[in-house]
Parts: sequence; structure tokens; C-alpha cells
Amino acid sequence: ENKQYVDDAIAWIRSNTEEDGYMFNLRVACDEDYIPFRNLGLAVSLMPTYYRHLKNLEYEEKKKKAAELESQSSQYQGTKGQRLTVKIESAECVCSFDGFYGMTYMYKFIDAAGNIYMWSTGKSLETDKITSITGTVKNHDEYRGVKQTHLTRCKVA
Repeated sequence: ENKQYVDDAIAWIRSNTEEDGYMFNLRVACDEDYIPFRNLGLAVSLMPTYYRHLKNLEYEEKKKKAAELESQSSQYQGTKGQRLTVKIESAECVCSFDGFYGMTYMYKFIDAAGNIYMWSTGKSLETDKITSITGTVKNHDEYRGVKQTHLTRCKVA
């Protein structure tokens, strides 16, 4: 099992086409039948690098499937100015940035039907404890083909 993993890692690095930098040096070091002592640390780094590559592939595939699922199931909710109460299945902080009035956090909420709600606020929330939100529909938007309902003046339960 480990031999197959090492063989896959060596085949992967040999198929790499980068012409400069770390990956190039790693490919050159791993192409040799004999590894001089000065290149030993570089050659040993092949396995963690290959492992990171596999994890990145897995992450990208997972992200792609999630995006496809979201784009198929998410629909606009409510009308502009309408107050909504939504039971939340998952919540996450997608980004935060320092603005003119301090830190701003952008949260993404997904309900049981797969609809996506976005909320920008100055509050830092514990997303794992959120069960529902009540907010006013600010607008409807589409981000990378996924329909989103933007909320404002939200209360978290």
C-alpha cells in the first residue's frame, strides 16, 4: 500500500511541468537514481507535497459539487423590504475585512431547502450556535450562478 503511494507520488512529480521554483527542483531531485546528501531534505519533502496535492484535489472536487448543488437548489426568497424568519441548517463566515467603521463580517446561511442567505454585519457571531435568523430582504443577487437573498437588520436566535 505504501509502495503504491510512493510510486504514485513519484509519477506525479515526474509529470509536473513547472520550469522554475520548488516544484522544478523537487522533480530534478526525484529523477535521480541516487540522491546526494545535499538534496535529501528536498527529496523527503515529496511525500508531504504530494499529500497536500491530493488534499487540494479533494477540496476542489468537494467545492465544485457543493457549488453545483447550491446553484440547482437555491432560489430567491421573499420580496424586497419583506421581513423573513428562516430556520438555519448551516452558517459560516465567508469573509471579514477592516472597513471605515471597523470590522465587517459577511455570513452565509443555508436553510433546509438549500436556499442561500447573505448578511453583512459588524458583529462577530458563533456560527455553530445559530438556529434561525430574522431579517429584512435587502435585495436578490446572483454570485457565480448561485441565487442569493441578501438580508439586513437581522436578529439571530
